[in-house]
This record gives sequence, structure tokens and C-alpha cells, in this order.
Amino acid sequence: GDDVSYKRLELPFIHSKKMLSPTIVVDVIICFLFAAWFAVIELGWFPHKQREFLCKDPSLSFKYDGDTVSAVVLISSTFIPFFILWITEAIFAKPASLKLSRTRTSLKKAFYWFKKYYIGILINLAIVETLKVIVGGLRPHFFYSCRPDVMDVCMPGEIIFRYACKNTEPSLAFVRDSQKSFPSGHSSLSVHEAIFIIWYFQKRIPKLKSILFVPLLQILCMAWACFCSLSRVTDHRHHWYDVLTGVCLGFLFAFFCCKSLCNNFKGCRTNSEGVSSQNGVISRNSVKDREETSLNAV
Repeated sequence: GDDVSYKRLELPFIHSKKMLSPTIVVDVIICFLFAAWFAVIELGWFPHKQREFLCKDPSLSFKYDGDTVSAVVLISSTFIPFFILWITEAIFAKPASLKLSRTRTSLKKAFYWFKKYYIGILINLAIVETLKVIVGGLRPHFFYSCRPDVMDVCMPGEIIFRYACKNTEPSLAFVRDSQKSFPSGHSSLSVHEAIFIIWYFQKRIPKLKSILFVPLLQILCMAWACFCSLSRVTDHRHHWYDVLTGVCLGFLFAFFCCKSLCNNFKGCRTNSEGVSSQNGVISRNSVKDREETSLNAV
């Protein structure tokens, strides 16, 4: 009886690995295409829209003083959810059998959710960066970074349609970036991260005796999103409407990721691990229960 039950548990997993191989290849290709498109935009190979401006516009006259949250920090932060997922699954999940360690089980679980999360991040990044070059938008420090060649001859309030940047001190990418204000990528990505983790905690962590623990974790996630978004205004890197649009986009992308890609966190299709899901919440079914179910089916 035991041999039959283990065969019934293992065969679907072997079959699923064969079935998933073409899917994994397609996923890798899609991710590569998103990354390539992002590189094309960042390297300036895709022409960006040159926006007009008002001569001596005070909203474009701020000095550039750097970023409170740099692009490197932001991109690095998108990997932090993996460790959050891993720790959460390690605490609340149990392995399928004695042969599988808690670490291995939780790692498989975490990677399953993280893969879907990062597909959403790549979609978010690709669309936001595309909007930056198509719609454009001048940053609050545009005059400081670009130094338009018409600033010495134009009249205050005059609309300038044609100009060239004469600032040669920074890199060309920095000058080009001064014309990519709308929408805010920082706010979009940080909100996406926060909403995803908040939703994950809500759906995946079982009911605890503490009524404040999970809400506190969720508040910390939202605090990160608020800090990152508001810093873009205080650093004079974005206008308020750039940030607001980024927040809305981040929420929409996170909603799509959680509801569509993650199916509202209703279980995980990794047959080699021992965590099942009831209404999206991690449950701790024992190996004995699963073996009895398998034997009864025989």
C-alpha cells in the first residue's frame, strides 16, 4: 500500500516538470524581451518626445541635488520580497514528507510567488519607461540639467518648442533623463512592491492570536512606498502629478499581479512540496493525511 501511495504522489510531479519545460522557455524569452526593451529605452536608442516649456518657468528651475532613493537602491529593493516570501513560507509551511526539509519546501514556495511577482515588476517597468519616452515630461531641475540654448534670448512666459541642451558636463544619459519626468518610476515600483507584499500577507498568513502583527508589517510596507514616492517630490525629481500617476499605475500593476498572475494567492502548484492551501491560507496537512487520501483513492 505504501509503495502505491508514493507512486501516486510522485508521478504527477514528474509529468508536470515535462509539461512546464516549454512554458519556462516562453517565460524566459518574454522576460528577456522586456529587459531588452528596457535597455533600448535607457540607452537612448528609442527617440524620446521633446516637450515644450515656458521660458523662465519657475517649476523647472530647481537645482539637482541627487536622489534620496537612488535607482540602484530601488532596483535592489525589488528583490527583497523574495526573502520576505521565503521567511514567511518557512515559518508557516511544513514539508510534504520527511525527505523534504522545511528550507527546501519554503524555498520552492517563495520562488513560485516571486517569479510571478517579478513578471509583474518587469511589465510595470517596461510600460512606465515606454510612457516616459512617448509622453515625456520635463523634470523640476530641467533648466539646471539641460541648460537650453534659448534661455538667454527668450522672453519670460514665451512657449519654447525647439531647443537644444548645451550642458556638456554630465553624461548624455543624465541630460536625456531630465526630459523623462512623467510618470514616476520610483513611485510605481515602490507601490507595486508594497501592495504585493501587503496582499500576500493578508492572503497567505493564517489567523494569528496577535491582531497587530500582520497589520504592522503591512504598514511598514506602505511606509516604504510613501517614503520613496514623496522623496521624488522633495528631491525635485518629479512634479506631484508625476508621482500621483506613478502611484496609480503601481496599484493597478500590483492588482493585476495579485489577482491574475498569482490567482489571489490561492495555493501553489509545486507538487514536490507539502503545503496545501485552503482559501489561499497556508495549511499544515500532515504526510499521513495525504498518504491516507492517496490510499483511499486506490
